[in-house]
Amino acid sequence: VFLREHLFEFELSYYRPLADPTRFIEALISLFSRAKDEDVSAQEYLKFAQELLAKSKDMPGDLAIAEEALQQEEVARAYLKYQELLAKEGLLDFGNQFYLALQLLREHPLILRKYQEQFKYILVDEFQDTNFAQFQMVILLAGNKNITVVADDDQCIYRWRGAAYSNVLNFIEKYPDAKKISLIQNYRSTQPILDSAYRLIQHNNPERFEVKANIDKHLIGLTKEGSSPQHLHFDTNSTEADNVAKIIKDKVASGNFRYRDFAILVRSNSDAQSFLQALNMQEVPWQFSGNQGLYSREEVKLCINFLRLAANFSESLSLYYLVSSEIYGLGLVDLSLCA
Repeated sequence: VFLREHLFEFELSYYRPLADPTRFIEALISLFSRAKDEDVSAQEYLKFAQELLAKSKDMPGDLAIAEEALQQEEVARAYLKYQELLAKEGLLDFGNQFYLALQLLREHPLILRKYQEQFKYILVDEFQDTNFAQFQMVILLAGNKNITVVADDDQCIYRWRGAAYSNVLNFIEKYPDAKKISLIQNYRSTQPILDSAYRLIQHNNPERFEVKANIDKHLIGLTKEGSSPQHLHFDTNSTEADNVAKIIKDKVASGNFRYRDFAILVRSNSDAQSFLQALNMQEVPWQFSGNQGLYSREEVKLCINFLRLAANFSESLSLYYLVSSEIYGLGLVDLSLCA
């Protein structure tokens, strides 16, 4: 919304087509965010684009590199303008939370020393999900003092949003004297489940850290006995849901289980709909815990918009949301007159 409101303040040509000026907004925001994740400033990006432009002038016959240079310069200037507009409006996007903090620590040694003295020990959990900029912040804060990171490359699932598994390898290179400990004691699952998971993850070899570092990651469970996971294959989503509901109903009917003994895990809320319908058809009671997030609750949205408007009286979207809510109940006719 912010970029859309300021779109014509950007010097855009290729990325603001006349037929559809907002077509590349999402792509530009994604690129700006990834640049911050990779610790690339707008000035560095512009320098890269200008070097590419200079290279294209030395190769006048290569029209492809000339077009790429113009596109990159346009993106770089848009990135620079985006940062300027955010600063002017006193706003932060997600990437700026890390990027500006990193910039602060680099440009003000006194502030950096203050935090280095404040934090004597640093522990970073889920280190495989950190991006490059976050790792640079860790290096600055830790210096050569006590630092521990916990990571598992097999759980690196956030690469699509900038997480860099290479941080694990870079940490070993940065701190070669760091002691390496393999945490293989598992308190959650039975041994048959752990064995099945280990066999499955071997298909990612030889790219896994276990192979590269020559360590043992075969987990040992506290409970040795237990049933192995079962794989049931169905042709459609509805068939899968119907059979899952029937299995639950039959097991409860046997008298050995209660409904509360079962849980259905889905990847996203939308994937649960077919299961809820199947449970209803089988008259199986259910409770869905992922139907509404905190920030989608009406009272929370009202509070957030109150705070946004209190911080910035020109925040028109928050004002519109509040005056059209049940609290103020301003009608569409009155709203149109105000506009």
